Amino acid sequence: MTGRRLARIVGGLIVLAVLADPVVGQERVWTPGTDWTWSVRRDDGAGGDPIRIESDSGGWTLSTGASSILFRDGETLVPPYRIEVDFEGTDPMRRNEGYGIVFGGRDLGGPGQAYGYVLIRQDGMLLVKRRDGDETFVVEDWSRVESLRAWADRESGADTVRNRLAIVVGDDRVRVEVNGVEVVDVPTGAIPVDGMVGLRVNHGLRIGVTGVRMSGG
Repeated sequence: MTGRRLARIVGGLIVLAVLADPVVGQERVWTPGTDWTWSVRRDDGAGGDPIRIESDSGGWTLSTGASSILFRDGETLVPPYRIEVDFEGTDPMRRNEGYGIVFGGRDLGGPGQAYGYVLIRQDGMLLVKRRDGDETFVVEDWSRVESLRAWADRESGADTVRNRLAIVVGDDRVRVEVNGVEVVDVPTGAIPVDGMVGLRVNHGLRIGVTGVRMSGG
């Protein structure tokens, strides 16, 4: 495995972290515009209102009834690549539902849908899963991530909490970063990596999305 090594002292112990090599290639930035069209798929059998999408010059605000994925037809990546998104979470009203990035997608609008996804929650937890048709499989179960800012960690008086989520896919590893800190490292064989890119927002959330950037692929 390649990468730069960084030694840190934590609680008197020397911790050695391996930093993924940067992904080079043309950068693509998602920015709302007059020609922008989202494709939306609600979870099969999900009830509730459809998603409401508001946009401005900086990004989108997504308000969900049912849990949904959003994607752009033809927006695909193959390794190596990096996807980075800035999310702004609003008051979860004591509910913990996930939102995050979809990648490695195929047939997202059809019966053979498959994709990998990473979700974060307002309680500071993170999940990695994959979907194959109607079934989903846990790759890394919900766990607390110290670098993830929870709703309780927001600045005094703030009505949102901001987190940067990144997926870095190499030839043999998938790495997840939260606010610049690597928090998950799994083999590419555990999760789909070739295919379409999008977002996932579970039910009953209002989430801001800005700074969607992709490089490589």
